[in-house]
Amino acid sequence: MKTLTRSLVLSALALGLATSAMAQLDVTVREANKVPQANIDALIALGGDATQQDVDDLVVYELEGVFVQFTAVVLSDPYNSGLASWNSDTNQPNRVHVFVRDTNAVLMGYEGMTTQLVDGSAAVVDMEVGDVYTIQGDVSSFNSTIQINPTAFENLGSYQSLGLPDEIMDPIIVTTDELNSVISAPLGGTVVQINWANYNDYNAAYVRMEDALVTDNDINENAMRYSYQWSSSGTDAVVNSDDISIRFRNDRSGDPDYPNPPWNSHPDTTFFPPAIGAAISVQGFALYRGFDFTGNSSTPPGVLMVVSPWYSSDLEVSTSPPIFGEVQGPTDVVGNEVVPISVEVTPDPSRTITSVELDYYDAQGGGFGGTVAMTDDGGGTYSGDIPAAPDGLFVGFTITATDSEGAMSTTSEIVYRVLYNGIENITQIQLTPDGLPGDSPFEGITTSNIDVEAVVQADFEGAFGRRIILQDDPALGEWSGIWVDGDGVPALSLGDQITITTATITESFGVTQLEDIVFSNDGPGAPYDHKVLTTGVLNGDDPGFQEAHEGILVRFENITVTDSNADGPENPVVCQMPQDTNFGEFQASSDGSEANEVRFDDLAEEIFTPPFDVDCDGDGSPDERDPAAFWNVQNLGIDYMIEFVQGPWYYSFGAYKLTPTSLADIGAITVSNEPAGPAVPGTYRLHAAYPNPFNPTATIRYEVGAAGPVTLKVYDALGREVAVLVDGTLAPSIYEATFDASGLSSGIYMYRLVAGSEVLTGSLTLVK
Repeated sequence: MKTLTRSLVLSALALGLATSAMAQLDVTVREANKVPQANIDALIALGGDATQQDVDDLVVYELEGVFVQFTAVVLSDPYNSGLASWNSDTNQPNRVHVFVRDTNAVLMGYEGMTTQLVDGSAAVVDMEVGDVYTIQGDVSSFNSTIQINPTAFENLGSYQSLGLPDEIMDPIIVTTDELNSVISAPLGGTVVQINWANYNDYNAAYVRMEDALVTDNDINENAMRYSYQWSSSGTDAVVNSDDISIRFRNDRSGDPDYPNPPWNSHPDTTFFPPAIGAAISVQGFALYRGFDFTGNSSTPPGVLMVVSPWYSSDLEVSTSPPIFGEVQGPTDVVGNEVVPISVEVTPDPSRTITSVELDYYDAQGGGFGGTVAMTDDGGGTYSGDIPAAPDGLFVGFTITATDSEGAMSTTSEIVYRVLYNGIENITQIQLTPDGLPGDSPFEGITTSNIDVEAVVQADFEGAFGRRIILQDDPALGEWSGIWVDGDGVPALSLGDQITITTATITESFGVTQLEDIVFSNDGPGAPYDHKVLTTGVLNGDDPGFQEAHEGILVRFENITVTDSNADGPENPVVCQMPQDTNFGEFQASSDGSEANEVRFDDLAEEIFTPPFDVDCDGDGSPDERDPAAFWNVQNLGIDYMIEFVQGPWYYSFGAYKLTPTSLADIGAITVSNEPAGPAVPGTYRLHAAYPNPFNPTATIRYEVGAAGPVTLKVYDALGREVAVLVDGTLAPSIYEATFDASGLSSGIYMYRLVAGSEVLTGSLTLVK
């Protein structure tokens, strides 16, 4: 590794914001980004045997949830940020991502000194590239992705005016092996995993890889968001692209979403990834985001560093095999007919196309198949026909183009299904050729060649609008449920029998769904029962079984909470916890073990918006904050028992999960009156208070891992002690204490456990 031209010149900077009402910890970005070395060592030791739970447990940041202050220079243009959806109510994206580098990097080294600001108010769009800011905010994470949620910042001037060298704006030159490592897979072969030894150095870093080779792309899988993958030598570990910047995605089309200007979208052009085999230089921001577009190059899936180029110039292609445009395949359900296929093929400017061939086959391994020479229309668009196939067949095809230098490019596989009578049931929409996770064989088509009778199982408002769940098998068989975008759909009642005659079939975050449905309502009826399962059969050991239950109403009974905040700390301080620290997701299992846990999501509006407000600034009135982030933190704790949770099975952000549609889908929550077992020796734990909000009493559970003095006290928002719940010497065990706030006023209270060398805190809200 080397840095581009390093000089050690740093002028003394007069730093600091006006005195904040909230005390902050002055840190370097390196400190804010740091994962404890002991955790890094544990991940290195686990290698290919690491599970996703291992990674989730170990990739934690030392300052998670801490309110910090640091000084940094802006590296990325805020108006290129395009990861979040556009919010028509605020006329801006739901959040903006900006990458900044600590000014101390000039003297202390650039490794570990870059991070991202994630701002839901979009105030950071006022930041100027090259300007230096003192920034205050909360250290947070999205899953395991490091971020700072800024609450205030002050412009100190440009880096040049402050005497900082030009190199502070330069990327670090690395190889793909320095970000990810090739390791042995548990079942043989080789796969990629984050190079944990370098994680603290390169997490969120601004990096550049030169003369790399493109090893894969998904040009035919998602026309709006293309991905590609490269390796420094062609045999080193791979790195995937990520499209936080709108310069590298096609779903930010300009007006009315991400209008250009001021946003730097490209509404009149389409971004295509470089061809497999292309030689490229690429730079951008490295992050662990938990996604892997190939689905099989990393273990656990998605545990690899990705890089987000920010400007169009960040991706340079020096030489390239033929590049494909979007493949034009079937536009409707295919019957007993020939299927025309076409694609635009562009050679490297110094070469010409010599052949383009269409290979088709039975995607389930049968004898149907052949090769067709595609013909050029004179403008670089090549066409060929796939002959009629048997009824019910899954037909797969790829296209291979060869240029005058012998370089070849092959498209990713595309699959469609032949149905002579059109789509007659939900299974035909959902089923994949191999029965594993994947897109519908009809993804992207709008068809009237559909006649599906189904029962309305759920109809609810959620974080992404109205959603409807349909099933068409009273026996609750696999592949028989589907999600429906309810926008514009007339009112429905649970149990209604409907017949769909037109629909658009799409994939949304990995979930097959129907949009723009046209249907007849054939009358009322009774919804099917929930399918009662244990969590162990749906927790990831059998991805085909998980995929087959997408859109089916599932019920888990008598489950134990194993993680009350699946995307953040167990006991966050509410008023210092930004919304992105917690996404309303918790984990629980039928047998109480983490090995068999599944996720639960607060997608539904009734779950998403609990009936309480939070006064975080102490002015006596509720703040205008979305309290959805606090739902499971306020209501659940580890080892709490839930009578049942039910709802449709779902998938988002790399994980399958259950989504209750209303409060009625969550049974009684209880705290066991008996200890769950002896405390782990030397371990101290403070669980979330329950219930939360509360009136007038709340239960606080805590664990003492060694005999010694213990205090548990409660303080009001001004830091005044209001109750002493425990003050004495306790033996190792698990305990519960009751906080009675009958004589106190509504508000936020903090509880603090002091035991051994540990000081643990939590918060709870009294609502009268």
